[in-house]
Amino acid sequence: MTAASATASTLNISMILLIIGLPLLIALCIIEFLLGRSKNPFLGWILPILFFVIALIISLQGLTFEEPAGEIILWHLIPQIPTIILFLIFGAAHYSQKETRDARTPAQNEIKRMNIQDL
Repeated sequence: MTAASATASTLNISMILLIIGLPLLIALCIIEFLLGRSKNPFLGWILPILFFVIALIISLQGLTFEEPAGEIILWHLIPQIPTIILFLIFGAAHYSQKETRDARTPAQNEIKRMNIQDL
């Protein structure tokens, strides 16, 4: 195999990963956003915890203590990037939903206060 064909096959693999990976990443972000906006807050924790476990398995798989400390730290941090992103999406979605639930009109506040007084 020549260097040109090796480069071409690497380029083809990169394009295939990009074509499959980018829509998958976008879909995961949308799913996490929708789960984060649900009324049950535990649904929003599913994907971040799943990615945390996968990243933990990946980082523990390649762990050897003979490597420099910087490489060990990077080996643990790089797989956690999707987990951090999903936690940020969950936080943004969940707390923005909470603010919109708390922001009621004055008429709704009056009705709620009257219902409480009726009890």
